[in-house]
Amino acid sequence: MKWLRWIAAGVVLFAAAAAALLLLAPGRTVTDRLILV
Repeated sequence: MKWLRWIAAGVVLFAAAAAALLLLAPGRTVTDRLILV
């Protein structure tokens, strides 16, 4: 059941990164780059 922990950690990290980018960079250029990547 280790994959559950990996998925949970990935979701938390992704949410934290998205929140940080939205707070630090109001422009959508950074978010668009992440979506493309």
